[in-house]
Amino acid sequence: GVGGILIKSDGKRFCNELGTRAYVTDRMLSHDAQYSATKKWNESSPVPTFSLVLSSSAALDGKKHVDLYTHKGLLKRIEGV
Repeated sequence: GVGGILIKSDGKRFCNELGTRAYVTDRMLSHDAQYSATKKWNESSPVPTFSLVLSSSAALDGKKHVDLYTHKGLLKRIEGV
């Protein structure tokens, strides 16, 4: 990673962002009670929303990734927060 932090809608961090993709994804999906209990995603569950906070220098370092995920609709860019 480039040094960003992930936060829930309440503004709190919920994982070690330096963990593996599998770990971070599991922590993200675990906000859904059914997934947390079964480790299986129910496609009818609402998709959880998180914020990735990057400094301007980290955003430049990760620009190709941010651009790709924004293009795929997986990320929405908000600047100046």
